Amino acid sequence: LKKVTGPKFRPSDMAWLKLVACFRPMWELALQFDALIEASKPLSAPGAKRKYRTFEAMYLDVIAWRYGSYEWAADNLADPDVWNPLRDAVEQAYPHNRRMRLCETPPSRSQNYRFRRQYATDHLRQVMLNHVEQVCVEAILQTGMLPPNTGSLTNPDPYSFMSADGCWLPALTSLTLHDAVDPETGEIVGRYDPDALAYHTHDGKASSPGHLLVMVLARNPYPKERIVASVRLKSAHNPEVNRNDATIAVDAVLDLLGRFPKLRANLVGLVYDMELSAADFDRLLDAGLIPVSKVSLTSQGRPASQNLGPHDFKTEDGQTVSRTVTAVNGTPCVTVTDGHGIGYYVPLKLIQVKKTDRKNRPQISTRWAVPDKKLVPVHLVGAKTRIRHTRTNKERDAGLSRSRALRIFPESDERFPVIFPRREDSESGNSDKKSRMWNRRCRTLRHQSVEFNAITYQIHVLITALLAYHNRTGADMTRWFGQHQLPRKVRRQAPLALAA
Repeated sequence: LKKVTGPKFRPSDMAWLKLVACFRPMWELALQFDALIEASKPLSAPGAKRKYRTFEAMYLDVIAWRYGSYEWAADNLADPDVWNPLRDAVEQAYPHNRRMRLCETPPSRSQNYRFRRQYATDHLRQVMLNHVEQVCVEAILQTGMLPPNTGSLTNPDPYSFMSADGCWLPALTSLTLHDAVDPETGEIVGRYDPDALAYHTHDGKASSPGHLLVMVLARNPYPKERIVASVRLKSAHNPEVNRNDATIAVDAVLDLLGRFPKLRANLVGLVYDMELSAADFDRLLDAGLIPVSKVSLTSQGRPASQNLGPHDFKTEDGQTVSRTVTAVNGTPCVTVTDGHGIGYYVPLKLIQVKKTDRKNRPQISTRWAVPDKKLVPVHLVGAKTRIRHTRTNKERDAGLSRSRALRIFPESDERFPVIFPRREDSESGNSDKKSRMWNRRCRTLRHQSVEFNAITYQIHVLITALLAYHNRTGADMTRWFGQHQLPRKVRRQAPLALAA
């Protein structure tokens, strides 16, 4: 898997602030939020009136991801020499839409905190998540990620796969409810996150509490052109607390396919680690996607194996021979014996991957051939058979799975080291997110604030990818930034003496 490397472009602070301030999808989402908030609490209702709007609260959160600090972001926006040019930039980008205007005063940290605490409800966060996912899918298709009609199912383009991974985000504080409450008086003596969970236990002791974040990504083979298609957060607040990160990632991918049918023509499959269970593997196969993952070892630390039953092999001379096929560590194998009667597994070679539609249900199967190996009988060399990966209705009703030890692209196949490194994109995205968090911990407490932060990080990555795509291709960005002039990379000029 080759990536196009080159010098990375990082715009100046002021150019980045203007870029985020002119981002049209964020304005559309903020105006939608304001309408929902107004419907639930009209301005005529009693109480103090808000001196800021949704966009300002979101804006402070997004730009804080670039610098890793709410304090830095708020202090710089408080400077009139910074805030006034931002207001002018938005007015110039959208001269005919008066609703898209920044307030006279910049947002503060306390306003951002109150917005997340008071208005980031489950319903509004779901509206925000759906809107950002729709925008991200639109950007993925426009920038050429998940390219259609490139390669085949047998030799697919590695960039036609999405990748996903889970990331553990330690809570803002290491205290739990037990540690934060005085056992004698019941008084709360420390800050703790009531929605944080213990990741694992070791020697009977739970780890530091936190939240599990799952991100689904797509990318181009160019620097910074990576988009987070979906984010999911697992904590004590939501019903996904008993589900692992792979199941949450599969839920997110299937949800994207159901809401955005255009993805079906582009998305080939999902790359994940060994956490992907056979049940989740089959769910992706039922949707017509190709999962790519390693096979987990057994509890005894041995490669997993599964008897797939007898299969008919068609030899090169036209004869049909029945042989039992066993999947070992993802690879279908046939058994041959030596002169002493000792049996050996011979891995088959992948020839073709085929997908058909039967009764409006995708069916994925593979064609394998017996290689010319030692101990393989001459009449079996080159014999081919077809192996079904998608479950039948009877297997589905009985809860049976063929994916416990069987893979479409196993580790023994030459295509696996080309496709599987896409998983590193997810790990890189998780590392980038944690590197922008103070002390690599969550910035805030409670599930709603942590999820709000995750969605604003998704917006941050989207803006970065669109700017990189524009600098590479010169594409029109009016849909995303209005009439704002995007910053361009200025190449260093040769000295005058050398130029002469």
